[in-house]
Amino acid sequence: QSCANVQAKLLRTVRKTALRLYTAFIQAKDSNSILIAQQFLPTLLDVILSDYQKSIPEAREPEALSLFATLTEKLGQDKAAHNLALAQIPRIFEHTFEVTLKAITSNFEDFQE
Repeated sequence: QSCANVQAKLLRTVRKTALRLYTAFIQAKDSNSILIAQQFLPTLLDVILSDYQKSIPEAREPEALSLFATLTEKLGQDKAAHNLALAQIPRIFEHTFEVTLKAITSNFEDFQE
């Protein structure tokens, strides 16, 4: 069981690092908002939203929520990408709001982030 525990911790570390890298890429001043909205956003949403929603509360990464906040902020500032991002907000809320709220209300001490 300790081997499985180590693998789970490594997986979480990789996942956190990947989410932070995506966030940094999107925050970069020279990143192309249209390219992000058209090419990266659909894949990111498919993978990360599904993973976030299906994970047990302890395995949900707050970095995923930070990534979605960064995405909506960055794309919302670009007039050309604004509508593409706006169309995805209901989907983001659908996959994150209820499960996050349940985790927070059931045990705020463990889910302060």
